Amino acid sequence: MTSDTRLEVPTEETFNTEGYLAANPDVRAAGMSARLHFELHGRREGRVQYAGPPDPRVTRITVMGNCQAPVLALCLRTMLPDAEIHGVHLGVMSTETVAASDLVLLQTEFAALADNREIIPARQAERLRLWPTFYHSGFHPDLVYARAGDGPLASPLHEYNSALVLYGWLRGLTIGQTINLFREEVFDRLGYFDHATSADAYLAEDFARAGLDGEALLGDLKRLAPFCHAVNHPTLAALGRIAEAVLAPTDLSVSVRHVERFLADPLLSGPVWPVYPHVADRLGLPGSYDFKAPGTPGRILDLEGFVSGAFALYAAHDRAAIQVARLTEQADRYRDLEDLARPTPRRSANPYAKLPDHHFWRRAVAGVASADLDPVTKPGFQLTPADRIATAGSCFAQHIARTLIDRGFNYHVTEPGPGGSDLFTARFGNIYSARQLLQLARRCYGLFQPQDVAWTRPDGRFVDPFRPQIEPDGYASEQAVSQALPPHLAAVRRMFEESHLFIFTVGLTEIWESTVDGAVFPVAPGVVALPPDPSRYRFVNMSVAEVRADLAEFIGLVRQHNPDLKILLTVSPVPLVATYEDRHVLQATTYSKSALRAAVDEICRDHAAVDYFPSYEIITSWHNGGAYFEADLRSVAESGVAHVMRVFERHYLRTVDRPAARQDAALRAEFARASKILCDEEALDTGR
Repeated sequence: MTSDTRLEVPTEETFNTEGYLAANPDVRAAGMSARLHFELHGRREGRVQYAGPPDPRVTRITVMGNCQAPVLALCLRTMLPDAEIHGVHLGVMSTETVAASDLVLLQTEFAALADNREIIPARQAERLRLWPTFYHSGFHPDLVYARAGDGPLASPLHEYNSALVLYGWLRGLTIGQTINLFREEVFDRLGYFDHATSADAYLAEDFARAGLDGEALLGDLKRLAPFCHAVNHPTLAALGRIAEAVLAPTDLSVSVRHVERFLADPLLSGPVWPVYPHVADRLGLPGSYDFKAPGTPGRILDLEGFVSGAFALYAAHDRAAIQVARLTEQADRYRDLEDLARPTPRRSANPYAKLPDHHFWRRAVAGVASADLDPVTKPGFQLTPADRIATAGSCFAQHIARTLIDRGFNYHVTEPGPGGSDLFTARFGNIYSARQLLQLARRCYGLFQPQDVAWTRPDGRFVDPFRPQIEPDGYASEQAVSQALPPHLAAVRRMFEESHLFIFTVGLTEIWESTVDGAVFPVAPGVVALPPDPSRYRFVNMSVAEVRADLAEFIGLVRQHNPDLKILLTVSPVPLVATYEDRHVLQATTYSKSALRAAVDEICRDHAAVDYFPSYEIITSWHNGGAYFEADLRSVAESGVAHVMRVFERHYLRTVDRPAARQDAALRAEFARASKILCDEEALDTGR
């Protein structure tokens, strides 16, 4: 048996200084101690030195690319512990391991090197696969590169600069005036809130260029948001998902996934750009103005510290020598930005004075056109076409399902209906109350088995009392009803466990329940069918506390089985068709909707990743003068549904929307140029 000739270099006695310097000529050129370099950088970057020829029994992989390559190699080394993996930062590290590699991973930005036989010998060409170049500005739309004369312009975060700070300095603004540019109106003018859409598309296309499923991989990353420290520095978790996707088509057996659980993130030692609060609000993320300078741990600068530090560095340059492509190409957007940020004189220290427009009725309701009313301010999350989305609830929930299907989103159906009727994820029909939803979840997990099995229709056919209209022709016998139940509950269970988002529209507080076991039904006994003993049922009008408790218990139960499930709650705007309460139906409707709205609000305040969508407010607001109801003042008109779904798409399906074509083209050009900056400045030495 031959010995393993790879050298892990664990001790002074086994460290081969000459071998390390021969394998890493950049270290020799720097004049740095080989041993010191290995301890500070080489071990983390995966650099090795050879004490002999490579072991033919060991799979060898070389990852080539920009600064992301050593980190991808680190992920692969954890996933493939028996392989020999080299991460090569092109232009900085030696490429000699390529010639002996069984698999060569080349970053898309350097794809032209595939034909360079000095770096990739002909025999290695068929072993070459591309992997993505990560560049994404969606979380950091203000970050730009700039030049001062012939070299890069540095800020306190090295070559990462703020377009707004550069604008302020070039315009001769003070530090305070420049800080005042960091506001929602300015971000909106500059299109910062649209960067995510263009950045998502650009990244997905590069994933596809590397032969990966771009939309699926992007969907995985968005569940890790924010998935980058800066535009070209992905998090370790993001690179781990990319590594998994790159290995998927190979025959290599991965020993572990989600490697971020076991590794420190090397790119955290570099600069970290914050997700600005107004941008974060739009993306449903926490935000800050905490700028981390390079280093471990690295100094943290607040906005004033960053701006003042940048101004001090910029002062060493002639303003005329500074080149900022974005300020030139989008000059119309940046013109006179300070006018938007000019403070308005105030007579007093009114605490409401600095609040955004959506806090004020005159500006947010009375001052906007009816069709433009948009009461959503901070969506808690966004959906991508890759996310599996399930829906349930009252009849209004079907409008959301229809829109998801029409827009090509991944509407998750676990129990298809006849003839493609899939307006609910499983065949449970309308679920009007929170308790009905809770009991359905308890039933599918074997925690509740109602005594009611089948009710009889006037025509002698049988129905499932918990979904009485799911079979138009009914069932021939009670046994047939019972036989249909297990596969249905299994489909409901899959819905809860496989979905990324569950949308529930709650409609009623008035319920009918069994006095025997508390089972709740969607309709009163006798409306569609009769139970064997109608005297065993009663009417109940639920309180706010009861609705809240049922929703809280439901969330706790389903998240035992799917901890990452996001939930979107809505209240149906459809009034009660009738009330069993001894009062006017208008009063009953007002109570029911008020109680539901209050309960849902409390739930959203108390639970993470549970959001409220204001379809109720859009339809029922007197702003539209009742135009969103049909002549019966109950059915929602198509114009109302369209308004609701417009707002829903704008905030929750944002990845489907496209920004203005002109801006999108400008952003794509900037993305391509910025990603190439990394390559140009790494000054590839093809002779290594």
